[in-house]
Amino acid sequence: MLQAMTAYPSRYLLFFLLVGWALVAEETYGQAAPPSAASTAAPVSNWPFRHDMFQMLLEERGLRVLPDLSQSYTSPRTSIVVIIGALPRQFSNSDWQRLIDFVRHGGTLLVASDSPVRGPGFGTFYVGPVKTLAAENQYQGFDDCLKLPVRNDATETLANARYVVTNRSGWFEPNPVSWLNWQTLVDLPVDCQPGHASAQPLLAIGRVGTQSGGLAIAAADASLLSNGMLWHEHNAVVAIRIAELLCTPDKQQFVFLSDARALGSYRDRPEMQAASPPLDIPDDLPLPQPELDKALRLANAVIQEVEQTNLMNEALAAHPRGIPRTRYYRAAIIGLGCVLLYFFLRFLFSQRQGRAIYVAPRPMQAAFQIRGREGLAGGDFRNSAAYVAREFCFELTGSTRAADWQEYLSRWVADPAQRTDQRELQVRNNLARIIDIASRGCHAPMTRIEFQMLGRSIQSLRQRLVAS
Repeated sequence: MLQAMTAYPSRYLLFFLLVGWALVAEETYGQAAPPSAASTAAPVSNWPFRHDMFQMLLEERGLRVLPDLSQSYTSPRTSIVVIIGALPRQFSNSDWQRLIDFVRHGGTLLVASDSPVRGPGFGTFYVGPVKTLAAENQYQGFDDCLKLPVRNDATETLANARYVVTNRSGWFEPNPVSWLNWQTLVDLPVDCQPGHASAQPLLAIGRVGTQSGGLAIAAADASLLSNGMLWHEHNAVVAIRIAELLCTPDKQQFVFLSDARALGSYRDRPEMQAASPPLDIPDDLPLPQPELDKALRLANAVIQEVEQTNLMNEALAAHPRGIPRTRYYRAAIIGLGCVLLYFFLRFLFSQRQGRAIYVAPRPMQAAFQIRGREGLAGGDFRNSAAYVAREFCFELTGSTRAADWQEYLSRWVADPAQRTDQRELQVRNNLARIIDIASRGCHAPMTRIEFQMLGRSIQSLRQRLVAS
């Protein structure tokens, strides 16, 4: 940095002068002017958080935009319903039932929300943010921005998409009803926080069993399809695949709800109409060509004007202007206070009485010993039990996915030799309990004795399964 500044002194001097002028101008002219009609008509400051690009994907397929939900219910086989963000406050259970009937009769539905939403017969959206300490699941080092892989059994549905990036997402729990067959496309990691979000779906698709039925897509992150998130990893590919799933060949219209408000066509928005149409200039229009001597004289005049004009001094002479006198007093008082503080600290450090007294170290007791002496030995060990169970399942299967642990249990139980012996039945029950704790955690408090019994069960299973 120092070498660059010495090589180009004028460039860096101009940079620091411009930064200083910007700071002074911000304080001097800090009072914001009243917004004009153009600024209030087309607010674009929240452009990265809107969903115009995803709406454009649907609208450019020739679909007509509907003004409200009621019109889509009249023709489910030709309609699409997209709900992103918060739902209307008056959205009741009867409204959810109408959405369910809409999907059953051939409609396609997308609900993307990270707000607390409970849809009877559909599922429940929980509020995050979901965080993780695993570096491989963090995006750009942020613990609440997750980089999640697409499941292996969903690669055909989300073709050419390998990773999805979230932004402070929640999680979704499908309602285990018989009319909708859910398939998880992207799930959360096992070691995420909070613990209830462990291995829960982030993106799922539900299909109706009948041939005449439609499908529903649930996303636990409203910003997954926003303008600013489409450029990270394969989010744009996922948005395209979701649009393809929604837009079946017989679809003709859709309604787009963003934060409980039905949006019109993106073509009717002020920022889209502000762009002026291109001028229709004929290709064969003869344009006047300047003569060479006139062009040279113009260039020389511009160079001479720049050389004779001292732009730097003029800029410094004109700015800053109108600074209140109280700011000079304030700067003088702050400077005087800094000088006095410097001499005060120097005086304190020069005195022997003010120096720190060395205290000999003493052995400290562990928190476990303090808890035991205070009579708290029978505390709650549910978190420790979940951690120990996950470590054993990883040692047993070599995987951190709860689905792989359940698959190992099903293969082990399917062995005919394990069905008759009573001792093998006890081993199977202990293994099933440990895998359940590792997958979903302990919901009831666990005492020390129960935790020790769980440890002995894990030790016996390790000798029985891992060693063999």
